[in-house]
Amino acid sequence: MQKNSKRHNKRTEDIKLIKLIKLSDDQDALKKLADRHSPLFASIVVRLAKRFNNWSIVPELMSEKDYVIYTSAKKYDETRKTKFSTFLGNEAKWAYLNKCNAQKKNNRHLYTDSEILDSICKEQEMPISTYLKKDTFDYIFKILKTHPDDRMKAIFSMRYKVG
Repeated sequence: MQKNSKRHNKRTEDIKLIKLIKLSDDQDALKKLADRHSPLFASIVVRLAKRFNNWSIVPELMSEKDYVIYTSAKKYDETRKTKFSTFLGNEAKWAYLNKCNAQKKNNRHLYTDSEILDSICKEQEMPISTYLKKDTFDYIFKILKTHPDDRMKAIFSMRYKVG
């Protein structure tokens, strides 16, 4: 019986703090909410880092912890009967996954000249030596127009047309 009343008190206190944050961006309320839920946030981030074996974004996420808690408090809807800790756990998970996706986008593979040529020649089913003997630029850009990876055309264009 006593555990249920403690849980209810914590939930009620969370809702009061969230209302203060929503109404007036109360910094003290945010600090209290962040102090209460920082261990949860950290444990979720660490669990996801272990699961996906990507620790490189953990320090950045931990530095943004208060901001994630703040935006979670702003988005939280107490009428949905979900505890704030559950809602924050989901927001922490999404913050981690969004950072992973952003990191993947920033670390895209840049193709070398030989990789581009190999790809074009494989697609056209011809050896590179035959390919290089032709008057190439017009032919290359003709092929690149239909190539499924638009980055190939951009890379080739930057290296050989612009540069």
